[in-house]
Amino acid sequence: MRMLDIRPSIVSSASSISLPSEAGNGSQTSDRSHTGPVRPLTPNDLSQVRDLYRGGSDGAVDDSAAFLKRIFFEPPWLDDSMPSLAYEDESGRIIACLGIMPRDMKFRGRAVRAAVGHHFIVDPSRKGARAGVELARRFLKGPQDLALAEGNAFSRRIWEYGSKGER
Repeated sequence: MRMLDIRPSIVSSASSISLPSEAGNGSQTSDRSHTGPVRPLTPNDLSQVRDLYRGGSDGAVDDSAAFLKRIFFEPPWLDDSMPSLAYEDESGRIIACLGIMPRDMKFRGRAVRAAVGHHFIVDPSRKGARAGVELARRFLKGPQDLALAEGNAFSRRIWEYGSKGER
């Protein structure tokens, strides 16, 4: 297994990162298995995700089914305990999704499980904004030791709002 070494200067507030205990091996119960509007993304969702990307992106994202399948379901670090997430409205339509890429890393010489949030897309409706916050909160409650995210200014606002009360 290839490990990445994260230096404290890269991680803001690195001294505040909580690492798993030596005895407890770091495993936590994932909150991602409940039924409701937030659920794991499945390959059957790709056509809805593609439509969501086409309606909400500026064309900067490759929205082909093959590309989406590769980034959501075929990364070399796939971990079933940290799946990508979808948010469904009451009719079962996906109105938001969040890719989650698990990564094994080292921090101060100790192995940590990191999750990188990516390809965060939200329907521009009012319901979509709530969906984005719910996905961000679910992601932050996951079994990872460290959560990282990338995105634009809108997704940054969702991350900041969604993380309130999660620290």
